[in-house]
Parts: sequence; structure tokens; C-alpha cells
Amino acid sequence: MTKISTIYDALLTAIATALAGGGYRQLPNSYDITDNPEPYLRRGYGLAFGVSENTNREICERLWQRQSFTLPITNEVLTTSTNTTGWDDAMKGLMEDFIKVAKAIEDEPQIDESAQSVQVGVGGIAFLEGDRGKYVLIEISIDVEFYENLS
Repeated sequence: MTKISTIYDALLTAIATALAGGGYRQLPNSYDITDNPEPYLRRGYGLAFGVSENTNREICERLWQRQSFTLPITNEVLTTSTNTTGWDDAMKGLMEDFIKVAKAIEDEPQIDESAQSVQVGVGGIAFLEGDRGKYVLIEISIDVEFYENLS
């Protein structure tokens, strides 16, 4: 098994640990969020491979790569459209989950052993509309640099 598989599995472990107890379920489709069944969107997360690039380091017959991942997290919002406190709480809850995930990734030993560097960020909050409810979504970006020995 290569490091990319180890890193992916370690990220999933860290994410599941961070979101444990929150009622989260892994989304069946991490690439098309709206294609997931409604029960998964209520409190869901996923992990999708993004762009990979060669970082062109010429060190000791190693292939250096930077792999991007996207981690969508969805929550159902159970409040009226005029309840600003309810909406604020929903948004803050997503950002609190982002911080939990970032800390868990930072603390995951398998990632430390396999990756040279990890950066975690978030692009903001978006809205999804389902057949029966309203959902909010954040997409966390995770960039991991690692190398594979070529010999």
C-alpha cells in the first residue's frame, strides 16, 4: 500500500473521531453532495480526492506530491427563516466542527508518519435545499505533501 492510501485512511479516522458523538454519518457520495439521501445530509461528512501535483523536489529518488482533499460537512437547520439566533447557532456549530476536525487531523499519528506537511482550511458556508429541509454545508480543504520512494 502506498502513502496516499495510508493518508486517506488516517484522515477518515481523524474525521470520524472528531465528529463522534455528534450524530454524523459518512456520506455515500462525497463528490456530488446533493446526490446523497436526505437522512445523510442531516449530519453528514465525506472525504473526496482533489487535485494532486508533483512538487518537483529532486531529493533522493523520491516522488514528492501535494494531494488536495475536500471534506464536506452538512447539517440540517431546524429553525424558522426569521430566527437569527437559530441560524447563528447552526453556523457556529459548523465552524466548531471544523476546529474539531482540524485538531484531530493535527493529532493523528498516522498522518504525522506519512506526510511531510498538512494544511487545513475552510472556504465558508453554503446552503443546500432538500425535498424536506434546509441544509448548510462547509467544505474543508486539506492539502497534504508526502513522498513515495521510487527505488
